[in-house]
Amino acid sequence: KIQSKKDNIIEFKVKCSRNIKEAVVWYSSGEMGWMKNIWNPILAKETKSGLFKAILPTGHENSLWYIIVTNENSLSNGSKIYSKSDFK
Repeated sequence: KIQSKKDNIIEFKVKCSRNIKEAVVWYSSGEMGWMKNIWNPILAKETKSGLFKAILPTGHENSLWYIIVTNENSLSNGSKIYSKSDFK
């Protein structure tokens, strides 16, 4: 669940019965359509139990982005693709 998106900071909460091995935010300028875009990864950091934070690079505050989370059993789950308009 997305907790907040302010400027270039994304915070999200993950509920999982297993430990989270990795949480990655993938972002793109969105200029070429989602399938042709170049997607860049940012490793999110766990700030509290189950709460993660990622910071988009300067100049990418309006990028498209989504999250992929992987648990200790290598099971992954992803979010929808978000845009600035999702957080008005």
